[in-house]
Amino acid sequence: FTGGFTLAAAEAIPAAVSPSTDPSRSSTLERLAALVDKSLVRSAVHDGASRFSMLETIRAFAMERLDALGETDTVAAAHADWCLMIAERPVSSIVLTGNYQRFRALEAEAANMHATLVWYEARGDGEHLLRLVAALIEFWYASSRYREAAAWLATALEMAPKTSSRERGRVLAELARYAARSGDNLRAVELFRESVEIFRHQDDLEILTITLVRLGAVANQRGDFEQAERTLNEALDVVTTHPEM
Repeated sequence: FTGGFTLAAAEAIPAAVSPSTDPSRSSTLERLAALVDKSLVRSAVHDGASRFSMLETIRAFAMERLDALGETDTVAAAHADWCLMIAERPVSSIVLTGNYQRFRALEAEAANMHATLVWYEARGDGEHLLRLVAALIEFWYASSRYREAAAWLATALEMAPKTSSRERGRVLAELARYAARSGDNLRAVELFRESVEIFRHQDDLEILTITLVRLGAVANQRGDFEQAERTLNEALDVVTTHPEM
């Protein structure tokens, strides 16, 4: 772990690496308590829950031991799976509903998420990189990590297979927003168009409508009033046809 971990995470990673590992919470807590007593692990309270961390020297030694045992990749893969599971967990929107608990949970795991992004990139795993980047879009926006977000959005789009997945559509749409903010409206229109084509085939009319409105707004800024009108009318048609949306 980078930046600390919870008791739940301490249970999940060893269980994923070795299914025969004792998964009981009491066993894991006892082991952590013993490490804390020996000053090998530090314990603190974060948002009312215990959070653990290691000194960098201890962490480096642990990494050396994993290398010696040939288990570095196995543990790193389990850690990446855990981070992706946490990021993709279906919860209410941070931005739209003000889900502060979700925001705080991801903020606490920001270093772990970054480490996983770097690991996916180093392995050339564009598919999982795209999924994690898409899952972190709202968190980056809510925490004003615009530069970090823009860099990872571009990297994920470049590395991931060109599919029609919802995740790719979200990354395209978000990268379009950054392009528009930087004044590159032509690039923004191109990205929004591609994302709209993906969302037209997804079962999510809300995100399709939002993306159409954003495309229309950027087209209007460029002076392409014909496309702006056509796109905004399509968004209106979706809302009118599906009022329950």
